[in-house]
Amino acid sequence: MSSLSTTLGGVRPTPRASAAPAQPRRPAATLSGAARRCCAAALALLVATSNCTPALSRAATAPRVEFEGAARVVDGDTLVVTPADGGVTHRVRLFGVDAPESKQSCTDVNGTAYACGVRSADALRKRVAAAGGRVHCVTVNTDRYGRDVAVCDAGTSGDVNTWLVSEGWALAYRQYGGKQYDAAEAHARAAGAGVWAGTLTPPWEWRAQQRTQAGTAATRVGAELRRND
Repeated sequence: MSSLSTTLGGVRPTPRASAAPAQPRRPAATLSGAARRCCAAALALLVATSNCTPALSRAATAPRVEFEGAARVVDGDTLVVTPADGGVTHRVRLFGVDAPESKQSCTDVNGTAYACGVRSADALRKRVAAAGGRVHCVTVNTDRYGRDVAVCDAGTSGDVNTWLVSEGWALAYRQYGGKQYDAAEAHARAAGAGVWAGTLTPPWEWRAQQRTQAGTAATRVGAELRRND
């Protein structure tokens, strides 16, 4: 055998092409510590916003705005504020509280029905009038109807949002950030103040009942029309 490269048949084998060197595997993309912290902070902010104010899923957040002016009471949790300088008129939904609707009835301590929505609006109207008819408001956000959701002060005795709940003429609207009024509501319940003197349907439940009844009535009318075709 002449050499190690010679086969038994005397034929030199064709050398195999050497394999291309393996490309180094790229490490999976990872976030740096700073980037991870940034993303976590953004996610926390999103979760906090959605948890504290679910209305934001249906409303636009907006920069906080302060304004002051003459106030007209629309109902127990809604004002129209006209600045003295003739600026933009603001339609205000009081933040975190929910008052009985204008057409809503409650029952008093004797079980007699009364217009608690009207009474709530009257209480707010008197409170604003005692402060000279003026309020100072700071917006929290804007609701789906374009109203300024705000906390408003009337005079020097504190904000009307807390006052309404502590007097029993509005409820803490926890679904929309009103947990901060829990203590005021507990005080009103214990004192039997306002609507807590008797029984009531929470305003949000009352509205849902009205929508259901309206839908049922519309279905009934539609069925009647079809029978008459």
